[in-house]
Amino acid sequence: MDVIFISEIKNTYANRGITLENKITQKCNEYIKKDIAYIYKIPTNWVVIRKGKKIISAFPKKKSIIDYIGTYKGMAIGIEAKSTTNTTSFPFSNIADHQWNFFKKWCNQAKGYYIVWFKKIDKIFLVDAKNMQKAKDTLGRKSVPLNWFKNNAIELGNDIDFIKYIK
Repeated sequence: MDVIFISEIKNTYANRGITLENKITQKCNEYIKKDIAYIYKIPTNWVVIRKGKKIISAFPKKKSIIDYIGTYKGMAIGIEAKSTTNTTSFPFSNIADHQWNFFKKWCNQAKGYYIVWFKKIDKIFLVDAKNMQKAKDTLGRKSVPLNWFKNNAIELGNDIDFIKYIK
């Protein structure tokens, strides 16, 4: 099995949220260590392209459903990490169709959340997946305005301590 280090992955469109995922993974590991919650990163299988011994490219074998899954106080929880370089809105197109579909089903039985990072203004929000779906269905836009997040989501600090907001 090949091990790929984050530093070896090119800075591509597909990898734009890796810093956010690293922060979330670190926080989830802290929750596990302190026995607060058990939430873990769903591993992504990678196809590695080599030229001799040198890695020249790597890409995911297939789309993952969501980034994180676990339990907290007896509840099943799913989390998808998203980021944008936009400063005024978050494009709905940043969420893949299979993720919208997954959360529609998942949220009938469990809790689902998006953690959305506005990179350029360094704002991070926790959004209930049902609220994000409602925004998509009712706003009549291709994106969610930043003000919607300020009024309908929870702004997290840089420590991304999201668990205290899970209900």
